[in-house]
Amino acid sequence: MASSHSFTVSYDRRIVRDAIRAFVLHRCFREQKGLWLAECGLLLFLGWRFAGGRHGWPELVLLVLVLLPRSSSR
Repeated sequence: MASSHSFTVSYDRRIVRDAIRAFVLHRCFREQKGLWLAECGLLLFLGWRFAGGRHGWPELVLLVLVLLPRSSSR
């Protein structure tokens, strides 16, 4: 029969903070590089359109869609 083992592990704030930072960086940026690049490109395009005096409703709709928070598909 296998014996069970028990371990006590304590984490300090620095370790937890670093783990959360690593998770967020990995999840938000590394896994979705293409999405971030597309979003930045669209923001630059919209900025160029607004700077050129084009303030139509299609630009406003695109701007709202780009700036809306998106949820993860997982």
